[in-house]
Amino acid sequence: EDKSKKEQRLLYKSIISKMKDSGVKYILILLEMNKEDSWERKEQILELFKLESEIEWSFMLVPSNAKSGEKSGKYKYVNFEKDKIENSVFLEDVAEAVVNEIIEKRYIKKEFTIEY
Repeated sequence: EDKSKKEQRLLYKSIISKMKDSGVKYILILLEMNKEDSWERKEQILELFKLESEIEWSFMLVPSNAKSGEKSGKYKYVNFEKDKIENSVFLEDVAEAVVNEIIEKRYIKKEFTIEY
């Protein structure tokens, strides 16, 4: 592990520790899907959260080509797969999916995305 990865890992550990100290019980993590460094970041974050027993988490991968448009509400939730990276969804539907996941918690300790 190079120095910057170690520093990033320590930062994530510190954030998780502060969350626990503050009484956080659930977090929904959002990450844009196609940024090159985001795959590595995703794995680092997931590795740490998978070790956590005190904080529930869901991990939503947001398509990088999501753009503003009209909320359709016609999206479906899917387990994340790397080939879903080209999905195009409207940000308004992403926002609705975020709120729904916070309320319903259907993807606890799982990665997911949405598609039409």
